[in-house]
Amino acid sequence: MTEESGNSVNLIETESCAEPSILPEDHTTPFIRSQNEDWDLEGTPAEVVGRIIDEIGTTRRHLFIAILLGFANSVDAVEVTSFAYILTVVENPFTGKLVADDPLWSGLLTSAVYVGMLIGGIISGLNGDRFGRKPVLVFSMLVNSLFAIASAITTKLHQKFQLPWLLVCRFGSGLGVGGTIPSVFTLMAEISSARSRGYHVNVVAFFWMFGLLGTAILARCLLYDEYTRDYRSENWPAFAFVAGIPAGICATLSGIFLIESPRYLIIKGENAKAARSLSFLAGAANQNSVVREAILTLKERDTRNCRSFNENSSRNSFQERLKIFSEKEIQKTAILIGSIWFLLSFAGYGISTWIAEIFKRVKFDDPYAASILFALSSFPGNLMATLSVEKIGRKRLLVYSFGTGALAAFVFSLATDSKGLVLACVCIYQASITSCWNTIDAISAESFPSVIRSFAFGLMTAAGRIGAVTGNILNSVLFKNTSVGVVLAITGCSLTLASLAAGRLKDMTGRSLREL
Repeated sequence: MTEESGNSVNLIETESCAEPSILPEDHTTPFIRSQNEDWDLEGTPAEVVGRIIDEIGTTRRHLFIAILLGFANSVDAVEVTSFAYILTVVENPFTGKLVADDPLWSGLLTSAVYVGMLIGGIISGLNGDRFGRKPVLVFSMLVNSLFAIASAITTKLHQKFQLPWLLVCRFGSGLGVGGTIPSVFTLMAEISSARSRGYHVNVVAFFWMFGLLGTAILARCLLYDEYTRDYRSENWPAFAFVAGIPAGICATLSGIFLIESPRYLIIKGENAKAARSLSFLAGAANQNSVVREAILTLKERDTRNCRSFNENSSRNSFQERLKIFSEKEIQKTAILIGSIWFLLSFAGYGISTWIAEIFKRVKFDDPYAASILFALSSFPGNLMATLSVEKIGRKRLLVYSFGTGALAAFVFSLATDSKGLVLACVCIYQASITSCWNTIDAISAESFPSVIRSFAFGLMTAAGRIGAVTGNILNSVLFKNTSVGVVLAITGCSLTLASLAAGRLKDMTGRSLREL
């Protein structure tokens, strides 16, 4: 609690790792009272739930959920990056040449997953606000897994169907990946206190690195012969099959162990279910009745109003939610964040999807080993973002990270003949991009009201997918007709523009999530 509310008593005793109670400055009166006192909970149901979550702080249950959601984030990384390695070995069945050398098919195949992510992000974001974060997350991961595994049968098909089938599978996997991301970060943000929200979201984002690293190691084991220094193109279907399994495992675990967002449940009028989610987060069984009483005594009028909104939006969900974006402040926020997602995806995915090919062009003796170093370089970026996001603030961290990434890209573009300098620039670039992703994930998850949070996050990711598709199509042409340096110079320019946009964002560090 704040010092001004020193007469208040924190009645929710959580595990020993719980944070001290922290409240927004405009809530200096106690909102949790003993069971013998009358309840006087002001504000909308979602606001009250937010204050209770602030009161709970951080418990071991938050860590458990962060790890589970982090696993979901890592399997998305596996699917997004796995094709970067498949692209280096898969052949066009008609010409016998590598697909990477065919601008048309390489552009289509690398972009298919991002088109799927664009559509999947919007649809799942919308459904996440209608049906819940958890069911949409589980369904999306199942879709991801099924299409990824299905791509393994590509070489068993007739020649004329192989590349079209692979294209369909890449698109389907993209639908699943795009559907996962809004639910993962929305759910983590909605169960976290204002003081620890950025930290928790960064822990979830941290796991993307494990997906990158696991994929790089798996690719080197299956797709590269270290003795002959040659590529094993016949193994790519097995690689695709194995890469699709983690998503199915994570979907099963999430369906069993994950809780639903209490903010979402209270907006839907599901008071008892919201109380159970809060009780799980609080952890101390003998105090659960206090949390439950706080939820069940919410004003019925506010609950009815929220339920009415959701019943109406179930019939006309897309239009109803778009109306909320007519508010000037929300419009400005959406435009800025959407622009950053576009530019970051253009630069980030435009390079990461082609990283194995870049290392081949620079003539590394073992491009897969270099790719493993590229994945490992995400660690300092993750660590920096996780430790700094609550200390220096989201806005400053994002601006600094974009600036560092742009500088590395520009130096890289001028030094493609020096392998040592190239590797150093690539590692600095990847660390900076990782910090950017972690920070923008936190900003996107906390900048919109709960009633549209999942949908808004889906729209932001959709802007990112447009950037990713644009970057991949452009790079597929540039790699065929120009040098690596030109691609990297364009990447540096996009990161510079993103840094300028980040400087205009509102910093939500330490603030409660906004509610309508």
